[in-house]
Amino acid sequence: MIFIDSTHKTTQYDFQLITVLVLDDYREAVPVAWAISNKEDQETLTVFFDSVKAACGKDIATDIFMSDLAQNFWCFTFSKPAKRLYCSWHVDQAWRRQISMLIGSQDAQCTTYLYLKSLETMTDEAEFRQNLQQVLDYLNEVSQPFLNYFLETFVTGDKLCLWAGWSRIGSLANTNLYMFAEAFHRVLKDVYFGRRQNRRVDHLLHILLKLRQGQGSRGMDKRRERKN
Repeated sequence: MIFIDSTHKTTQYDFQLITVLVLDDYREAVPVAWAISNKEDQETLTVFFDSVKAACGKDIATDIFMSDLAQNFWCFTFSKPAKRLYCSWHVDQAWRRQISMLIGSQDAQCTTYLYLKSLETMTDEAEFRQNLQQVLDYLNEVSQPFLNYFLETFVTGDKLCLWAGWSRIGSLANTNLYMFAEAFHRVLKDVYFGRRQNRRVDHLLHILLKLRQGQGSRGMDKRRERKN
């Protein structure tokens, strides 16, 4: 599994720290590549992924790719992943934000959010699709703008497979990679930055190298423990 995520406020210029994380043999998220940029567009990500491929010296094939924006750009450089999934945390944040913006009634906001979260956890596809239609009928009554947003972003095409619970059954995505990524970001900001916004890019680079060296040492310790 490969997960692409971005961290803001890592320098005084508010550059984004784009991180590629993978699951190791112990199902823990490990950052393996970084890019620091003031934007996260096609040009930036393509240069980044081309550099990753050059460093690896070969194509990278993955069963699962988890990212909201970067998948198309990843495929410009690497083989198409067998499966793409949305990060459940990002889905939740998007729903909360759009519900607040596009639905006026607070009661309707709460009801809509609960309906969507219920859909997300359904592991039976037939039950999901039956309830989905009921939710769409409800949204048609309470907010046409949110209905249009939801259809375009999460329903049409093959988008249901990107976030529905039945699509994640048996997937390593059930390990909730975002939790591990969030833990990495917390260590980066709280331990290495001391809860203060980093001031220089060269300082950030030094911290990333130091963090990676520490992870390499922990990886060797785990392998020794496994042998014992």
